[in-house]
Amino acid sequence: SKSCNFKTKKNVIAIIMVSRQLFRPQPQILPKSQSTSLGDSYWSIQATTVNGGEIPPSKGKAVTILGILSALAWIAVSVTALSYHPDPKFSDCTMRHNILTMSQAFAFPLQVGFAAVASSTSCCSDTTSHFAKPMSLALAVASLWLAGASLLAPRFAFGYDLYSPSLKVAAGLVHIATAVASLLSWKNSGGQVQSNPDETTKTSLASRLWGIASLGLFWFAICPIFAPYPLATVPTILGKRLSRPASAFTFLGAALSFCLRQSELKGTAKSIEASIARKGLLLGSSLHLTLIALKLIGLDGGGFLLPGNGLWEVYPAMLAVPFATASSLLVHMLVCFAATR
Repeated sequence: SKSCNFKTKKNVIAIIMVSRQLFRPQPQILPKSQSTSLGDSYWSIQATTVNGGEIPPSKGKAVTILGILSALAWIAVSVTALSYHPDPKFSDCTMRHNILTMSQAFAFPLQVGFAAVASSTSCCSDTTSHFAKPMSLALAVASLWLAGASLLAPRFAFGYDLYSPSLKVAAGLVHIATAVASLLSWKNSGGQVQSNPDETTKTSLASRLWGIASLGLFWFAICPIFAPYPLATVPTILGKRLSRPASAFTFLGAALSFCLRQSELKGTAKSIEASIARKGLLLGSSLHLTLIALKLIGLDGGGFLLPGNGLWEVYPAMLAVPFATASSLLVHMLVCFAATR
């Protein structure tokens, strides 16, 4: 009987083991083309399938790498142009002033640039074309503008010729390569994205806010191109040397805001690409406003709160057009408000 019981127990254990193997949940492996890993930070990028088309991973990586190189080129150009002032009137500017001005050149442009590259090369199978196609085209336009500003620097800097020939060529070629890669991504990106019927609304407050922000940023992107000095220095507050080249990043901000408006209208505001765009715009506008506030307070030799005349001596262009300056600050405040809703 003991042998029988032993065999019975052995059979029961075998049946249990087989049942566990049969009913154990199997891991679900998604097709490679449907992967949407972007990571938690808004600059982590992986190119995958677009609805109705595909951005090949090689092209997505090319845009990403060239985008990083473009950022480095912008940093090099900004440091070269803003580390000293060619006008004898401002020859005694302190290092503190130069650091604040260079920080202004990095605050909004770099954040928006990273967000533009990330949203133009990342893909979610049902939402991406709200960002991938228009942002690829916007990135190409902005890159061509930056290339012209590097190669033909005096035409974009009120006659100042501040870069060495090697820096002009290197930065110009990097921006041109970024433009070409972005155009190829735009060509290969998908068609129209289907709306989400569960979330689509006719018009929402968020879509209105992003629409107004898009118009405001677009206006301040084209204003430096046609406006004379000192109006041309708004909204970037980078003076004659860099305000016109920096309008490329204001244009990218306008494009991101427009895509966010579309995502709100189509019910895809919770997509990864929309999150990337919101974070980039929020961080960029917040840093921009913080630096302007520090200058107005008087951190750069005096201002409205701290003693000294630094604000009036080293930022005459910003104060010469108070309405335009205040309007540009309101646009950036609106971006921050819309991004936090």
